[in-house]
Amino acid sequence: MTGRRRPAERHAWLELLQQSGPFITAPVADQTWPAGLPAVTTEIRARVRAAVAELLETSGRSRARLAHVIFGEALSWGDAFVNDTGLPAALSEVVAEYRVILRPDLAFFFDSDDEDESSDRNEGLESDEFNLEADDEDGDGIRREMAPAVSNSDSAWRLFGMWVPWGHHPLVRIVESGWAASPVERLAALLRARDVPIGLVSDGRWWAVVWAPRGKPVGSAVWDASLWSEEPESFAGFVALLERRRFLGVGVNERLPALLEHSAEAQEEVTVALGDQVRAAVEMLVDRLDDLDRQAGGTVLAGVSDDDLYAAVVTIMMRVLFLLFAEERRLLPSDDDRYDTSYSVGRLVEQLEQRAAIHGEQTLEHRTGAWHRLLAVARALHSGVAHEDLRLPPYGGDLFDPDRYPWLEGRNGPPPPVDDLTVLRMLEAVQYVHLRGERRRLTFRALDVEQIGYVYEGLLELEVRTASEPIIKLRKQARKGIAFVGLSEALDSLGDLEEWAATTYVGEKRATAARRKAVAHWLHQEVPATVIADLHRALGVDDRKLELLAPLVRCNDRDRPDITPTGGRYVAPSSRRVATGAYYTPRSLTEEIVRHTLEVLVYRPGPLESLDATTWVLRPSTDLLALRVADIAMGSGAFLVAACRYLADRLVEAWDGEGDLEASRALAHRNERAADAEVVPVVLRARRLVAEHCLHGVDVNPLAVEMAKLSLWLVTMDRERPFGFLNDRIVCGDSLLGLTSLAQLESLHIDPRANQKLHSGTFDLTADWRDTLARAADTRRRITATPVVTVRDVEHKARLLLEAQGTTEPLRLVADALTGAGLRAASLPDKQRVALFAGLEGAVLDLITTGQTSMVEKLALDVDAGRPAGKESRRPLHWPLTFPEVFVIHQRQVSMRSSAILHSLEERRSQELLEMTTSRGSRHGTGEG
Repeated sequence: MTGRRRPAERHAWLELLQQSGPFITAPVADQTWPAGLPAVTTEIRARVRAAVAELLETSGRSRARLAHVIFGEALSWGDAFVNDTGLPAALSEVVAEYRVILRPDLAFFFDSDDEDESSDRNEGLESDEFNLEADDEDGDGIRREMAPAVSNSDSAWRLFGMWVPWGHHPLVRIVESGWAASPVERLAALLRARDVPIGLVSDGRWWAVVWAPRGKPVGSAVWDASLWSEEPESFAGFVALLERRRFLGVGVNERLPALLEHSAEAQEEVTVALGDQVRAAVEMLVDRLDDLDRQAGGTVLAGVSDDDLYAAVVTIMMRVLFLLFAEERRLLPSDDDRYDTSYSVGRLVEQLEQRAAIHGEQTLEHRTGAWHRLLAVARALHSGVAHEDLRLPPYGGDLFDPDRYPWLEGRNGPPPPVDDLTVLRMLEAVQYVHLRGERRRLTFRALDVEQIGYVYEGLLELEVRTASEPIIKLRKQARKGIAFVGLSEALDSLGDLEEWAATTYVGEKRATAARRKAVAHWLHQEVPATVIADLHRALGVDDRKLELLAPLVRCNDRDRPDITPTGGRYVAPSSRRVATGAYYTPRSLTEEIVRHTLEVLVYRPGPLESLDATTWVLRPSTDLLALRVADIAMGSGAFLVAACRYLADRLVEAWDGEGDLEASRALAHRNERAADAEVVPVVLRARRLVAEHCLHGVDVNPLAVEMAKLSLWLVTMDRERPFGFLNDRIVCGDSLLGLTSLAQLESLHIDPRANQKLHSGTFDLTADWRDTLARAADTRRRITATPVVTVRDVEHKARLLLEAQGTTEPLRLVADALTGAGLRAASLPDKQRVALFAGLEGAVLDLITTGQTSMVEKLALDVDAGRPAGKESRRPLHWPLTFPEVFVIHQRQVSMRSSAILHSLEERRSQELLEMTTSRGSRHGTGEG
């Protein structure tokens, strides 16, 4: 009977654990224990139960007795156990940045060269009793000799353990010497320093198994010993993972580190479903808001266009996605009880599931607290929290701006009353995936920030439409198949439903025999009478033939046909992605392109001088920080993130050569593909400097710009900085529309050479403009030079940015007018073109002499001349005005996109302003990397 159960059912104990990061998955557990977990003897369970009861009664004072029962009897570690006094001092690790010493309190040691597991190893060394705490009188008589301080063998030290004070959860951060880290994170730092992948941390009640391989995300699972008597399978799982034979009595591929490695690989496979799940959640939320709008007589979405509705829903989903990334990376106080209870998105899904389990899912349909919580956390992050019990800095950021979509906040009435059940389904779609019968939780700590770009790119394939007739949502049977059909087409298809289902429905031109057979099976599935009745009622059609279509109709989570009535809103495929040229580039490709692009600039001599990499010489750190990298269609910033990682790694190498001890220590244990959440502090410091000094990015899509800023915030992992800490460098605008050189502005002509005769012998109207830009450039340089230590530093940088933008604002108006004139001039004959630019010069003269802006503003409106109906207003980007610190002073640059956009950079200069390296062709609009 046991063998017929699914893996997830045989290993339901995994659902009882509090997991953080990658851990054992049900398929791996089932492969290891196909018949279920080995049973723990009744005697041992009874002894553990008694020891746990005593532990709880004495508030942890009898911890040593419980430890003896667990390590000595349940896990049978025997002489492989090493306690505090038997551990060499050389195993300690100093966290230099915080001056904290990490030291194991217990360990599992076994020398693989000693096949008989004898205990006569290291004869003559002092031995000590099996006391888990020096001041605990409940120790026992088990003895263990001191083991040698060997750290260069995978077969010697198998596990390190730490004790924490009673009542302290392993995942809750402790602040010590300025280092805010949980016991799991502290133990992980020690494990990595000593190349020991497995750890155990406990206060007696909470037991956390920790997996900390170098360069990969930390994974952990926490057991609550107080539940072991009620949930015996949970304790059986603890024993199965940590018993002596799991370290010594099985092959290498069946030991605990290997099992966790296999599980992590399986976890990575699951993450590819994230994009589809987020799209499904977006569609569900749009449907719910549309339903609420109908129930409220059109007042919920009054004045909200289809595009605004879709943008708002996408914003909500991207907020959730970003918060899950940030919380699992501990960039937000997710282990603070107040934040965890009232704000945390990652915790919200568990709270809703618990409420549904206790009171039933139907009760969630009558509550809206979860939706208000999502709005509240956005407001809290944007504006900050200054309560005595919880403090958050004002992170800002347009993504979390409550004024961006006032109707979501209920500014003109109450917010949309989205029920808790909808929020639960939305969060489950993002945080869980069902695969081969297992409900597996996604580990955002293990995901690359590039996944944000993947999700965003997928959302560009959709849009919201208003139904001109009833829309029937269909079960999607194939990747190419259709997801919905209008009522008129549905009625037409009933004439030959099998042919329509075997072709149009599944997205094929011709129906194969196999497809016809599958379709016949689908169409003959039994459908409940209530669903058919609801279908007729929703469509308002009494045609009995509709019953033939019922098996293909999708039902919502309330088991009702998913129908959008006339005038309702629904999600449909969009051409936006194709029109804007959006394309997601995976990390493997971005890093390869970035490496080959930047190698020629970071080494001198380098690849241009020799193909022998051993002869390359890395440039000094000051030269590296003087580089300028521009991505002119950055999308969500995949290439900028890769450039940040690459330049930061080279910067650390340069610091090492310049005598930085912290950099030298980091390089001694470096892993080139280390997960972003696991990089050492010196690398994070390098990434922050690179982001603030070297990176520039532009995209025409405002949401993509916000995603790029947040991606760089995640990869630099500085919780004290606002989300917009790169507002001066990551900007929104059309990089292919606008001025590309200061010469264009000074000559008041798109082609400076063509306008030389017009300016010959005339008064120079633009004589002071270079000085104006120089002042703006100096102000922007002060932004980079200002270190961020307190919130006041952040506010000061924001004021400097506003000052710089205010300085160049009059010139921006002129640049817009010049761009508009250039667009109009493209279709004019020569004489009219000359007259047009002469008129522009007259308008600028009027602006300079009288301060009148009307003529210039009128010419600036031509930027939108010929814009197709329904398209957003154009956003020209003027490079000399946007980045004056780059264009006013000679500096070396690199763009990873295209030399086409900036080919006319100041031809009157003696040296090129921008050094370009082409990695891809230019393209207009939003792009990913």
